[in-house]
Amino acid sequence: EVVNVESVTDSTITLTWNTVEGAEYYNIYSVDFDTTYVTFVVDSSYTATGLEAYTEYCFAVAAVGEDSLVSAKTTQCAKTSDLTIVAPVVEAEATSDSTIKLTWNEVENALSYNIYSADTLVANVTGTLLYTVLGLEADTEYSFIVAAVRNEQKVESEEKTAKTLPAETDEPTNPDT
Repeated sequence: EVVNVESVTDSTITLTWNTVEGAEYYNIYSVDFDTTYVTFVVDSSYTATGLEAYTEYCFAVAAVGEDSLVSAKTTQCAKTSDLTIVAPVVEAEATSDSTIKLTWNEVENALSYNIYSADTLVANVTGTLLYTVLGLEADTEYSFIVAAVRNEQKVESEEKTAKTLPAETDEPTNPDT
């Protein structure tokens, strides 16, 4: 029989196959380092549940007929889909004449965050929702995007702009002049 992947989610894989004449039921096996019996079904489909997201799984199907005669196993592999992520909401604030602080909300399922300025990757950070961009020109406007990252997914925030503070001068100011 030919085994097909009917559908995939982040935690399930559904397999279907053509019925085999004379088959009373079908044995389902999990195939990884070895082949392990999972269950049997009488229909020509099986849904594996409770799977890890973004992981490849292989299953084999064998038709079982009269006198428990088993056909050759047909194997099919599929990768569960990844958990979804959304764009972070970003705030940008000048903290000096040469720094801008970026903060954003935590995005569920994100593994890291990319910080971009002018389409150039500035940094990739994990374990934090804050990044300070250093070494900027005084009194200059900068735009930034923060992207939530998970495996092959990258979802970008709206562009945020902030202007560094004016340069501090060493000259004393006289309010009377």
